[in-house]
Amino acid sequence: MADPKEVLHDALRTASDLGGRRLKKFRIPAAAGLVAERIRDFSPLRQLDAYVEFERCLKQALDRLDA
Repeated sequence: MADPKEVLHDALRTASDLGGRRLKKFRIPAAAGLVAERIRDFSPLRQLDAYVEFERCLKQALDRLDA
């Protein structure tokens, strides 16, 4: 997958079923945030190297805050 973020954004635009001005006003970052909030099973994401790296970096940052 060349650009997973753009694939997600395209899917959100399609799923919104909006057109014209309403589609231009569609807040993709907010919609993507809702997708992230509603994910219950992260195992498919953990098959992606980029996601594994993201989790590793996030854990390191959180560990530094706890120190």
